[in-house]
Parts: sequence; structure tokens; C-alpha cells
Amino acid sequence: MAQRGQKRRAEETEEQRNRRLAVMAQRGQERRAEETDEQR
Repeated sequence: MAQRGQKRRAEETEEQRNRRLAVMAQRGQERRAEETDEQR
């Protein structure tokens, strides 16, 4: 039982990490778009 709880918790943290990476990638794309606007 305890092991199953730990596994579920690990999966949740992995999902959170993936979500955070996706958000960071999105912010990076937005920042890049702003830079290209300034360069134009």
C-alpha cells in the first residue's frame, strides 16, 4: 500500500515537472517573439 502511494506521488511530480517544462518552453517562445519584434 505504501509503495503504491509513493509511486502515485512520483507520477504526480513527473506530471508537474512536464507541465512546468511546457510553461517554460512557452515563455521562451514568447520572449523570442518579443525579441524578433524589437529587431524588426
